[in-house]
Amino acid sequence: MSNMEKARREGMRWNVINALNKARPYTTSEAFLLDIMRGIYPDTTALELRQQLDYLHDRKLVDVTKQPSGLWFADLTRLGVDIAEYTIDCQAGIARPVKYWEG
Repeated sequence: MSNMEKARREGMRWNVINALNKARPYTTSEAFLLDIMRGIYPDTTALELRQQLDYLHDRKLVDVTKQPSGLWFADLTRLGVDIAEYTIDCQAGIARPVKYWEG
């Protein structure tokens, strides 16, 4: 695994959290998230996005609803909101920027 792949993966996780936070209280479709991620990382694949959603779900930061039709929808959990709002520490695996506006 290269440093570029790691940075992209961790950056994408932060951008997913940030997008879901801005969309609250509405549930967000993977299609909408894919459009957002492609604005940041133009070659983002649906599989890559699903891998990051799955990772965030395993960390209890995102609730993922998998429809029988095959579509995925996501919402932040309370822990995900706390990460987005900088009210708790962010562990390794998510490239949350340092809170520079505190002081």
